[in-house]
Amino acid sequence: MAYRLLDLFCKAGGMAAGLAAAGFEVVGVDHKAQPRYPFEFIKADALEVMSDLDFMSTFDAYHASPPCQVASAITPSWARGGHLDLIPDTRLLLMATGKPYSIENVEGSSLLSSSVWLCGSSFGLRVRRHRGFEVNFPLVAPPCDHSWQDRDPLYRQSRYHRGKEKRWSGVVGVYGRGCGLGMGEKKVWQDVMEIDWMTMSELAEAIPPIYGSYVGRRMIRHLIDRERSPVQGS
Repeated sequence: MAYRLLDLFCKAGGMAAGLAAAGFEVVGVDHKAQPRYPFEFIKADALEVMSDLDFMSTFDAYHASPPCQVASAITPSWARGGHLDLIPDTRLLLMATGKPYSIENVEGSSLLSSSVWLCGSSFGLRVRRHRGFEVNFPLVAPPCDHSWQDRDPLYRQSRYHRGKEKRWSGVVGVYGRGCGLGMGEKKVWQDVMEIDWMTMSELAEAIPPIYGSYVGRRMIRHLIDRERSPVQGS
């Protein structure tokens, strides 16, 4: 039987797709409806769900992606005061379960300094999208190498911008209203993120599924190792 994982603050399910590919049975939670979430979905407040210990006990592991607007580089400084940092509360509630968990967020967030950072360049993606993962199980980041992205000719093209020729690199920006090749063409965004079910606005916030499969495989290995370890005191 597959391990069950609760995907908190799940959005449209980029991370979930990777976690499922790793072998988890995934259930998503978000306070907004997510009609394109590809797995079982519960519309609820994630912090309230985490406070329900009986419900939480029905899962083997957890992933959480609290809102990142308070730290995101694309959030104007004047607007950051209108967003809450939910990472500390999320951390405390997940620690209380005693089970494996990961918390994902952006650079500049309140993730612990020991967090592992993943980059699209590490997985052959033409999007960088650095994301940190605070975990309570062994996880090592693969090498981050932007150089091959800048040399890659597949998405390289020239176009004029304000009267000047601008040379796009092989990297495609997937955020805001679009930047990089095609100025935000949906098909390009879907291709570089390896996600084919989301809208533009969902893609702009999504975690590439390959990040989820990388984290998920190591989380499952940790669960298996725990089951095989001798029970203390026996």
